[in-house]
Formats: sequence, C-alpha cells, structure tokens
Amino acid sequence: MDPRAEYALFQQLTARPGRIVVLVTHWLANVRDADLILVMVKGHLVAAGTHDQLMRHTDSTYRTLWTMQASGYIGAT
Repeated sequence: MDPRAEYALFQQLTARPGRIVVLVTHWLANVRDADLILVMVKGHLVAAGTHDQLMRHTDSTYRTLWTMQASGYIGAT
C-alpha cells in the first residue's frame, strides 16, 4: 500500500470507533495505536499488550523490531 492509501485507510478506521480490525503487518508503525498487539514468532504467540507495554521490556522481540524500523527514520528529513 502506498503512503496515501495507507493514510486514507487509517483515517477511515479511526473515524469508526467500536469496530474490530485484525491487521497482520510487519510494519509496526501501523499498530502503534492499537488497543492490543499480538506478537507472533514462527507461529507462536510470544507477547501481547499495547505499544507502551511491549516497549517496556528491553529484551522483547517487539521492542527490538520497533527499534530497528524506527532507526531508519532517526535523522531523516
């Protein structure tokens, strides 16, 4: 999905509270505001929580992957 289509999709989703959305993604910025994030590794659930909860664990898969993806934007203009 290109950035404009992605933005439009998330605008529609946030405009309709009370809906359940299942989003499978490797792009973690898309799930930052989710009520519940499930982290799967090789088909097994390894963690669950909000972004803030998952980021509190320094050795977590989620935090490691989030940091890797975010590092590509640090210092970007």
